[in-house]
Amino acid sequence: MKRKKAFTLVEVLIVLSIMGVIMSLLLGAVLKARGKVKLSKVHVLMDSISAALRMYADDFGDYPPDNSLLNLSNPSSAECLYYYLGATFIRGRNSSVNAGPYMRFKGEELRAVADKSSCDFDGDGFGDDPTKEIIDPWENKTSQNPDGKQILIYHKIPTHNPSLNKFELYSIGPNGVNDNGSGDDVTNWS
Repeated sequence: MKRKKAFTLVEVLIVLSIMGVIMSLLLGAVLKARGKVKLSKVHVLMDSISAALRMYADDFGDYPPDNSLLNLSNPSSAECLYYYLGATFIRGRNSSVNAGPYMRFKGEELRAVADKSSCDFDGDGFGDDPTKEIIDPWENKTSQNPDGKQILIYHKIPTHNPSLNKFELYSIGPNGVNDNGSGDDVTNWS
């Protein structure tokens, strides 16, 4: 009688360990690719916001404020960006500007600010929906918090000549730590 050949325990363990090594290599490659996609998304978002800010400045002669928003006290710069870039303006400073919206945001780029959802922006109906803020692909919001923690930030840089005003826009990046524009932070100036 012939004996049937079967896999030994050692052979099975060798095959399983080879499969484990291959899976770990694939997982590392997939995670690295996902990180590159998020990095690419934040560059596209920042380029879009930068272009929208320049269009706003062309219409109004200045960049939008980073810390004032109608009747809302202490708005984040993310809320200001969402409002000023996403709104339609019937009158500007000289009553001749009919402009905006400067940018259409995707749902994945926004998050509702629950604690400010009851705000009424001068009775224009904008406050019927929760105030929204712009977030980067790592879900860091584009704001400077009152406690000084900066996430993905928009700062208007004032000068004595309003036509020379500039802005900074940066994300604290995937590590979630503010390196003030260095480290893994993604900036609009580099």
